[in-house]
Amino acid sequence: MRWRIPLLLTLVAFVAVSCDQQPVEPQPDQVAEATFDWMNNPDNGNPKILRYEDEYWWQPWDVDREWLGIMQTEPAPWFCDLGEDSGPIAFQRIVHDPEVEEGLEKLLAKGEVWVAVWDASSCNWDAGYPDCAVSCDFFTSTEPIATGYAKVSQRDNDLNAWTCERNSTNVWGTKSQGQLDLTDGSGTVAFNYNYRAVWHHGPDCDVPPDYTETLKISPDPR
Repeated sequence: MRWRIPLLLTLVAFVAVSCDQQPVEPQPDQVAEATFDWMNNPDNGNPKILRYEDEYWWQPWDVDREWLGIMQTEPAPWFCDLGEDSGPIAFQRIVHDPEVEEGLEKLLAKGEVWVAVWDASSCNWDAGYPDCAVSCDFFTSTEPIATGYAKVSQRDNDLNAWTCERNSTNVWGTKSQGQLDLTDGSGTVAFNYNYRAVWHHGPDCDVPPDYTETLKISPDPR
């Protein structure tokens, strides 16, 4: 299921102090914020490198802890039109051979997303995922535990994970971290999410991928 940063650099202004002057504290307007991602890189005309901004949606969960979440750059019908808009994130796609239809392609993504996490312990997890994730009834009738913004990064070593032509391993993963506000107003919690799937090409291409998925809220408010 493939639903499933900006790097902020603060430039601090320094005030020169002569021998007969006292140090002056920087004023608020002396601090500048710059955002760096692939979109800042100059276009070198290489047809194998594609850079663009796009929307992003992901539904994280954790079977052991029974958390269910939403990660998005804007509200969407498949997420019940909930939440807030964080703006698109940056993508970089590397096509190793543009002439080959299912050639090796890599994808990188990073940016900021809006996050909401629900306590899904009341859902049925027998299938390996929460049954309530496929309906808006749960999301619209249950308040999330925590909401806020988090940084996200994603890496896919081969977009054509299903091909058997290459004798290699494809790793695809998503990570996200941030501080979320508890919706009961009692404070903040650390959000940490990690998803990693491994596909085996070649003779083992029919083997289902190995994957791990963890979603942690710390401290656990339950």
